Amino acid sequence: MKLSRAWLWVIVPLLVCASAVAGLVQFRERLAQRYLAEGRVLLQQGELREALGDFTWAILLMPGHDAPYAARAQAYQALHLAPQAVADLDAALRIAPRQASLLYQRGLLHAKPLEQYRRAIRDFDAVVRLEPGNALAYYQRGHAYDLINNPHQAVKDYTRALALRPDLADALRERSHLYGRMRDLPHQIADLSALLRLNPGELPVREQRARALLAQRRFAEALADLEQVLRQDPRTPVHFQRGTAHLNLGHYRAAIADFTAVVRGNRFRVAAYYNRARAYEALGMTERAHADWAAVCELQVAGQSEACYLVERRPAHQRQASLP
Repeated sequence: MKLSRAWLWVIVPLLVCASAVAGLVQFRERLAQRYLAEGRVLLQQGELREALGDFTWAILLMPGHDAPYAARAQAYQALHLAPQAVADLDAALRIAPRQASLLYQRGLLHAKPLEQYRRAIRDFDAVVRLEPGNALAYYQRGHAYDLINNPHQAVKDYTRALALRPDLADALRERSHLYGRMRDLPHQIADLSALLRLNPGELPVREQRARALLAQRRFAEALADLEQVLRQDPRTPVHFQRGTAHLNLGHYRAAIADFTAVVRGNRFRVAAYYNRARAYEALGMTERAHADWAAVCELQVAGQSEACYLVERRPAHQRQASLP
């Protein structure tokens, strides 16, 4: 089909304009990408304000893309401006509502520092719907449930995270704390043992397991943990716990040495006098035992004890060692 010369005068200028507009759009996008790339370099270098300016120019030049908003949110977050970071992530998610990484980042901000835990849970809900294999999202959602005092749901989420990533130490640690608060000592000990398999040199975990083992009256295992803690760091304040283990295992002289170390450091520690008196009695050292019973009674009367123990003059075999 042939076009008349009149139509050519209309079409050619339109094509030229369209080409110019397309060229302008491409130029704007190239310029925006340049600002975005330079802003990311500045962000890595810690030049946060300068990065913020570059990301803002990228947004102005490319308002329909989520990447500049997400990048500026990172800069705001680094500047501890969480509300502004969330606002940028909201804008990015309006453009890309199924972007799991943006939902995860916003969930982290809602949880901390904004302490909007229910909003954080909704964000992590969306992440696990999009990415059912995202162990970190389950872990973070569990942490948020813990902070709104829903320990059972928190345990479920930590368990899901660990099913996906058995080496996720943070999930093991948080779940062990929850089990401890719930007085589920066997599960707490199992989690602490798993943590020690991942990192055998983590002394606070070993100490915590020793305390849980004492509460379970598994004295020999607790003693082994406490001995290792003190070998690695003799300054760790666990002599009372080790003395309790020694006392219940019949190691009376070792128990006396540990409780003596405790009262040297804190002469108001009633439980240490109480347990040392029991060890003295077991060894037939009656006068020393009576001196410790007297100290217990004196400290109770003075109101200096950290716990209330009624000292009953019963045979030694009828008394139980005070656990921490």
